[in-house]
Amino acid sequence: IFSVHSALTTKESYTCLVEHLIEFFQGEEGSVNTLAMGIDPADVRHMRILQWMKFLIYFQNEMSSYWLRYSETIVDEVIECTVSMFSLSYANPTCLGPVHFIALLDPKATWFRRWMHGRYSRTKVLQQLQRNRIPLFLCGVVKNLLNTRLVPAVSDERSGLSDNELAYYNEERLQYVTFIHSLSLFERLLPYRDGIRLFPVKISGRKGSVSTVDILVHLVNLMYSLSCSNSYLPTYEQQRVFDPVLLIASMLKELASSTALCRRILCHEKLISLFTSPLKCAMGCSKSPVVSDEVLVLVADVVAILASTDDGRNVLLYGSKPKWSRNMSSAAHTIAKFVVHSLGQKAPALSLDVAMAWLFVCRQLYNTGEGLFVLLPYSLHYHMASVKVEQKESEASQLGDLLVDNLLNFAGTPKGLLLLQQTGLLSKCTQHMYHRYKLKLQVSRCEKFGYGYMLTQVASTAAGILELLNCGFVAMLVRDLWVLVNEDEDDHRLVAPSLHPLDPMDRTAHKAVVSLLNVFSSYPALYEALNYHALNTAALEDQSTPCTVSELIEKLVLVESSALLNYEEAHLFGLRILSVLVTCLDSFLYLDSKFHFTTSLLALQESNKSESSVIIDACSVERNRILVSCFVIGGPLERTLPPHNLQNDESYDWPMFTEYPPPSSYYLLQPTPASSKPVDYELYDVLESGGEMSVWSQNVQKAFCDDLKERMYLNVDFVKQLLRKFVSVLIQSSAHISFPKPTSDFKESLTSDTRNSIMHKIGIDLVLRYGHNLGLIGSSNEYEKNLCRLLTDSKSIWRQQQHKSVESQLCSLKQDYIGFDWFVATVFLLCKGSLESSLSLVKDMSLLKVSAYLWMPRLHLSKLLPREVASSGIHPITSVTAHYVEVILQCEVPLVYSAFRLSGYTPSQICQHWIRQCFWNFLDWSQIILYISLCIVMGMDYQVYFCVSVLKHLEPQILKHTQEQNLLVFLKEESIAEFRTADWISFMKGLEGVYRSIVLPDMQSLGVHHN
Repeated sequence: IFSVHSALTTKESYTCLVEHLIEFFQGEEGSVNTLAMGIDPADVRHMRILQWMKFLIYFQNEMSSYWLRYSETIVDEVIECTVSMFSLSYANPTCLGPVHFIALLDPKATWFRRWMHGRYSRTKVLQQLQRNRIPLFLCGVVKNLLNTRLVPAVSDERSGLSDNELAYYNEERLQYVTFIHSLSLFERLLPYRDGIRLFPVKISGRKGSVSTVDILVHLVNLMYSLSCSNSYLPTYEQQRVFDPVLLIASMLKELASSTALCRRILCHEKLISLFTSPLKCAMGCSKSPVVSDEVLVLVADVVAILASTDDGRNVLLYGSKPKWSRNMSSAAHTIAKFVVHSLGQKAPALSLDVAMAWLFVCRQLYNTGEGLFVLLPYSLHYHMASVKVEQKESEASQLGDLLVDNLLNFAGTPKGLLLLQQTGLLSKCTQHMYHRYKLKLQVSRCEKFGYGYMLTQVASTAAGILELLNCGFVAMLVRDLWVLVNEDEDDHRLVAPSLHPLDPMDRTAHKAVVSLLNVFSSYPALYEALNYHALNTAALEDQSTPCTVSELIEKLVLVESSALLNYEEAHLFGLRILSVLVTCLDSFLYLDSKFHFTTSLLALQESNKSESSVIIDACSVERNRILVSCFVIGGPLERTLPPHNLQNDESYDWPMFTEYPPPSSYYLLQPTPASSKPVDYELYDVLESGGEMSVWSQNVQKAFCDDLKERMYLNVDFVKQLLRKFVSVLIQSSAHISFPKPTSDFKESLTSDTRNSIMHKIGIDLVLRYGHNLGLIGSSNEYEKNLCRLLTDSKSIWRQQQHKSVESQLCSLKQDYIGFDWFVATVFLLCKGSLESSLSLVKDMSLLKVSAYLWMPRLHLSKLLPREVASSGIHPITSVTAHYVEVILQCEVPLVYSAFRLSGYTPSQICQHWIRQCFWNFLDWSQIILYISLCIVMGMDYQVYFCVSVLKHLEPQILKHTQEQNLLVFLKEESIAEFRTADWISFMKGLEGVYRSIVLPDMQSLGVHHN
């Protein structure tokens, strides 16, 4: 019919059939067939109707492929007569109607699914349903869902029944299949906005209108009631496709997986409370009917999908209460209590599947900052770890694998990583992640991403990288990169020619390079890796493939050309990796003290000279970039760096050199603002005003913000005066002194590691050069002596408060602080090289809690932290500051947060990088001192808000470089251009108003959680 005849003929054929059926069911012959009589296929009359309906369904299914060939008039007529025919069944509920016969032949309403699939036909169907003269169809569907009493679709007692008796459908069976059909119709209306607008509907015999939420509540209750009896379940597995419990659960999962539908339909406290009511019953907190394990697992799957969306997670965590409130009656608390109850084996009647299904819901919550904030009091990590530890080796490994997999997801946040490390199961979790990473498996069924982001989070800490080294993950990354950059070209020539472009980030090895850089982005990770294996230089020539970072640097950066098959390409990759690593000043100091790579690179530049100039090629250009970035320190207005690549359309105008110092063209003259006397500032008068401590500090904070907005900067002299005055006033009150005062009779040990001495000598030279370039200090040897003395005396302050010893396998905890003290160096330059002023300010600030976050060495093995936290090697800057940066980003700057997730790089790593070196090389000096001032004057939580502001400032570039798949390289190598603290002070004040109540208390407790 569809292929041969015209559209008009097709329409007439269909409408004639429908009109005949309407006349039949409205006539005497049709009205005789009551619902109580049922449908008997052996009856000739019923068989004839079934044949008509079979042809009608075939017509409906095929017509959806030809909608666009028909005019709107034809489509309207076809849909209108179809809806009119179905309405007959609902006009007289006691008689058999078309819907009963169609439900037998097409229980899942495939015809309606096809009609609703295309936009053209869907629009026409919804328009017909919205017309006032045809409300009966929708009302009938809702009535079938609300009023049908379900009984077994197929009897379990099949023996002794004839074929005719089995084929007969009585009233109960017809209600069953009609319910399934109506459920399918209802399910296809909900995904569309116009479909939801059809509700609420007015049903005769019920008070008020029926909304979509009312229907869903009824369906969930129906699931619970059916689970109380096994009689509803079909006997055979092939009949489970019509199981109403499974169909309702499948519909709820589809609704939960759609962000828009989740927000409009499922995120209602009435529904959420209903989902968790069986859990309260299982814990004995309510008298709700007991629900079967199967249904509990199905509901948990729905809630888990719900928890993976932003709106669903919010309603689970807070209910109707505002965000960041610990609403103890919310669904998340009920679920957490149930999981703790189950893991404690207080509910032996519950199966393992039920406990693990609801634990998976908690996992979807606690792998985010908000969820961890709400669930932290329940110490789920300790409960899971205790069950895992108590598990006997002879028991099945299924439970252990599930617990390890769920524990691993604590590593989704920096604070969660600290909790995971404290369980003592970080090693097992890392091995589990490594196994799944090799198989390229996604994190869970609710997430589309792999383990890249979580892997980077684990690798950001010394404890995490140690476990990655132990399980062989780092060796795998090194080998993969080595094979890509140094394999024999002839091995793959038969497949495809190997191309080596001038771009050092060759796309064929881009993923391997980024994976390696993600792991070694942080200095603690790099330090642990370099000290994991002693460098065996004698075995380098015998070992063809490197397995450690030390070997990789030796082979790719420092070796002669004869040691590499493709010297220029491999050497270029090595230089590119080194260029990213040395952006962390601590990493640069340690690498140069260990490998003396700057001397080697200068020698390579010298050997690459022709007559009096260095030959310009890709390798010499990259070496030039590294040499300049390692010597010249400064922000975007204080230095300029040569490009990485040769530009095809431009000549290379950057001067090359073969010995330090580099040419002066790489130094930019910082525009010095016009000098202002302190009396020009409103803040100066407030500082001298005095008064009650709390009122005075509030006035200082207000004047600080006002002056900053008005003048855009504060000069160095005034900032020093501001900090000295503000800190001195604070320490006069015992309420503001958080740390003990250092004793004056403590003598610093003069013994130290030789490499650390070299490292600190390089760091001191770097600080003096930067201060001299800024015009803050002179070039006399007195400044070097002052800085050395200041570093020694400052070190004695925090060494007095260290644990004598801690049990740890970490190399970084077996000696003094492994990095350079950039905060003390900043104070030294702020005081313009004055030893007395610098030491006085450092001593006073060491009493304040804010020093723990600005001064990295302050808490190294400190007694101020519990021994288990101090021995973890995870600094509060990671577990508190970086954690809340990620939390606020997810809420306030979701695009940036999503970009990090996509790239596999974490905001916590770049924030640790910035804070560790006090934003040196990323911000200009004027912004660095404002960062220090903000954290001291406005409160330590402004460190979090400052980092969030910087990331929001970089949002356009972050999104751009995420698309280009080089986000990590951009954030670590490029300075933060055009960022002015004054422009963002209002934004930070807004963040303070929302988040201070949760950020500041945690920072004051140093992130220590007491179980």
